[in-house]
Amino acid sequence: MSNFSREFKALLGRADMTQREYSERSGKNYEAVNHMMRGRRDPNYQDLLEIQNVFPQVDYNLFFKEKNAQDTPMVHEDTPEYTSTTDVYKDVKYHLKELNKAVKKLDVSQDRHNEE
Repeated sequence: MSNFSREFKALLGRADMTQREYSERSGKNYEAVNHMMRGRRDPNYQDLLEIQNVFPQVDYNLFFKEKNAQDTPMVHEDTPEYTSTTDVYKDVKYHLKELNKAVKKLDVSQDRHNEE
């Protein structure tokens, strides 16, 4: 289970809210909510905005930090401190751009290999 799904599940528990209730309040498909809760699906930017709409007091850093054995957040040197969904979006956008560059390099490399 991902840290996001653990924290999302805990958030709903603290709010005494079921997946179905969250689904209705957020307008999110129940199945998608269930997949996020089980760690089968990672949240996208829209998911984070929906969480913010339902839970405006949420500290997004909870979703992106690992926990240690005492179940307290562990901060790694390279773990950014997110203060808003905009910060999360910018970070995700940057990493997607970098990932796309790497995929293009692999595709070009594969094309060259296939030509030989």
